[in-house]
This record gives sequence, structure tokens and C-alpha cells, in this order.
Amino acid sequence: MTKEELRRYSSIQRELADIARRLKALEENKGCHGMAYGDTPHQRGEPLSEAQRYVEKKETLEELYRKKYRILLEAQTAVENAIESLPPELRRLMRYRYLDGMTCEQVCVELPCSWDTFHRWHRKALAMLE
Repeated sequence: MTKEELRRYSSIQRELADIARRLKALEENKGCHGMAYGDTPHQRGEPLSEAQRYVEKKETLEELYRKKYRILLEAQTAVENAIESLPPELRRLMRYRYLDGMTCEQVCVELPCSWDTFHRWHRKALAMLE
């Protein structure tokens, strides 16, 4: 686990929330626009109606969002599992720093530890995660 992968955690959280919001909006709009769906299946060679094209595009978009959501969730889980494998004091430091998004100064106050101790523990944790 690299420092960049750890730093990416907060952007993963924001992206997951954004995708969840978009999926919810798509779900809420499923039956709108006054579309009437016939019960006859689409015949090969027939052009798709505007409503059918809209539904296909919407389903494709939902599928893409769900796929991206799964990928991001796996990345998020990998970061959390890596941090969980650390000893308690290093785990707390890394959780505060990367999962909670605290600055180095905030982590030093929260633990409490000196600036030098923070950096020593941080280097040790990163070495253990590699």
C-alpha cells in the first residue's frame, strides 16, 4: 500500500457518494417522462423508438455506475484492510491521517504525540504497509 493509495481514500469516499446519488436519481426517474411501454418485444430490424433508446441508455449508464461503484468499494476496502493490519498506535495514526483526513498537526494533538514521533510512526507504518 503506497502513500498515494492512502491519500486517494478521501477522493474514493467522495466519488462513492456521488455515484450513489446519481444511481438514486436514475432510480427515482425510472418510470417518468410519460413513456408507455408496449408488451410486444422489439423485432429485429425495426428501429427503436425514442423511449426504447432512452431506456437502453439509462440502463447502460446504471450498469457503468454500478461497475465503477464496485471497483471503488474494493479500493476502499483494500485501504481499510491494510490499515487494520497495523499495530494499534500506528493504526490510529493512519486512520486519523488518511481515513479521517486530519492534518499532521491535528493527529499530533489527537494522539497526543510530538511532531517527530508522528513522522517516525508514519514512516514505520508506511514501511509495514509495503
